[in-house]
Amino acid sequence: MGITCPYQRDGNTRFSSIKEDLKHISDNILADRLKLLEQHKLITRNDDFSEVPIRVEYVLTPTGDQLSDLLDQLCKFTENQIVFPG
Repeated sequence: MGITCPYQRDGNTRFSSIKEDLKHISDNILADRLKLLEQHKLITRNDDFSEVPIRVEYVLTPTGDQLSDLLDQLCKFTENQIVFPG
């Protein structure tokens, strides 16, 4: 689910922008994960543009936005409560 972090509430986010934030992941794996998030209705995919090359944008659904809120709270909790060695 951590993939939702790079494109939280900024509106539509392009594949290339997500890829820039997740440099360690291959294009194929990223595309598969985005499809999975779409299947679970956490994001929507918009490719309804008349452009070449094709432009694809993703946006969080209301459910994805709610999940993002919960993940933000969990991250803040761990930052405040869990002390990592080192």
